[in-house]
Amino acid sequence: MSAKKGDLNLMIPGADGWEIWKGSAMSGFQQHASTNHLLALDVTGIPSGAVAMAVPVREVFAMPFRAQTDDLSLLGDLAAMQLEKSGKPTCS
Repeated sequence: MSAKKGDLNLMIPGADGWEIWKGSAMSGFQQHASTNHLLALDVTGIPSGAVAMAVPVREVFAMPFRAQTDDLSLLGDLAAMQLEKSGKPTCS
């Protein structure tokens, strides 16, 4: 599928990784590729053009905080501690 004006690359999380869909709202979307990458930044082979990420959510909130670590496995626990410290409910 060649890139046309208004075309969009849509990245959607799948069951085991990310799916890349290409098209537009007017003409519809067709699946371009699927990957087994868990992190969107690891996905390669995205066609040139605008990219949008679709993530199914019911609710979103952000709580910025500075983490003094490079260990990504600790971020979940650090976020839970920050929420607890501020009196906000945590997800279990």
